[in-house]
Amino acid sequence: IFSIQTKYRKEIIQLSWNTCSYDQWQNWMTKAGRSNRLQLWEYGQAKSKVEGWSVKRCTILLENKPIAFVQVLQKKIAKLFTVSRINQGPLFIEECDPEIQKKVLSKISNELAGIFKRKILSIRPEMFLSGESIFWLDELGIRQFDHSSWESVWVDLSNETEYLRQRLDVKWRNMLSSAERKDLTLDVSTGKEAFDWILTRCNDMMLKRGL
Repeated sequence: IFSIQTKYRKEIIQLSWNTCSYDQWQNWMTKAGRSNRLQLWEYGQAKSKVEGWSVKRCTILLENKPIAFVQVLQKKIAKLFTVSRINQGPLFIEECDPEIQKKVLSKISNELAGIFKRKILSIRPEMFLSGESIFWLDELGIRQFDHSSWESVWVDLSNETEYLRQRLDVKWRNMLSSAERKDLTLDVSTGKEAFDWILTRCNDMMLKRGL
């Protein structure tokens, strides 16, 4: 148990592993608002099936109330080290004080990292990039080894179509208008054959562009 000292009272943060149901996870994903696919239950299942990662799902509690959750992928290296990967997590169910968020990251880091415990943690936290967040991570001993950056773009689809269109970059808006004039037909499908077709086209495009 990790204790957080505040001016008024002591607050307790706990990690509860693999105690959450699928339905509860889905509910929290919705409540988190700006969630992401890397924390989807199904994403963990796919990584387990295709790449052999074991999946641990953690509920973070503050004074016995769930405030955040995170999906962790784990593998053993040479039967000596346990490598844990967290991609774009943890996700917070509701707004939390920055100090609480910092302590949550600290608690997770203490649990999953430590060379003497033979534990290695690779984490990309789901947080806004700012001087303060960089300072936090440095304080927690989390170092950035890959200096390539990731950015998420959110679009509010509740806005009117014309408003969304006007917000597009001029180049993208012109390309959209050009595509609309070509009288394209949309074929909506959830079948495996359609999925394999578009996956093949995507792979061909990536090879052509050297990606």
